[in-house]
Amino acid sequence: NNPNPAPTPRDFLNLLLFFGRFSYIYLIIYQVSSFCYGRHKLRYDICMRQSKTILSLTCATLITLLLMSNGRAGSRVVISYAKEYIRKKQRLASKSKLTEKQFQQALMRLKRDGLIIKEKSGTWRIIKKGKEEASRLLGNIERRESYPEPKKGPIHTIVIFDIPENERNKRALIRVELRALEFKPLQKSVWAGTGPLPKKCVVYFRDIGVLPYIHIFSINNPGTIV
Repeated sequence: NNPNPAPTPRDFLNLLLFFGRFSYIYLIIYQVSSFCYGRHKLRYDICMRQSKTILSLTCATLITLLLMSNGRAGSRVVISYAKEYIRKKQRLASKSKLTEKQFQQALMRLKRDGLIIKEKSGTWRIIKKGKEEASRLLGNIERRESYPEPKKGPIHTIVIFDIPENERNKRALIRVELRALEFKPLQKSVWAGTGPLPKKCVVYFRDIGVLPYIHIFSINNPGTIV
């Protein structure tokens, strides 16, 4: 008997099937990770606005579809209304540089995250999940716009938060609110501002379940101990 027989076609087939299983597993992992990254990226777009006057293209596009009478429109109409919405809500030096490609990418992100769909006719339509997310965004925007203008002067309030690791996504929500009040970070979880937190802001922190992890200090004599 030959100790090293030549491989048969069946051996090649078994080898292909063996590696095929790994390829299939890799494909599943890639698809799942891509989906999760897409959701994380959208959440990042939604959360990480620099102040109450700044809104991401993704958010503006979603809100625009919600505000339309029937929640659907063609790409050009959506882009036109979204640009106008951003102009009203933002003070951006680069607002004139917004391109159609950027809005098209925003539409695709929203579709990928299951917030809008593209119909056979080519029109975009917001669905139930998207309406819920857009309504939440609108509520956040209206709350921040109702905050009083921060006082000018020395620091009088320090906010320190320590959010558990399993709720770390809420750290971004806290920072957005503090930026809207023009608080400045001393460290990632230590922020300083000139005035007290508005009641609406405190209620919001309570509603999202982070108030027990936040400590607010009032400073009577600002300055250093040196």
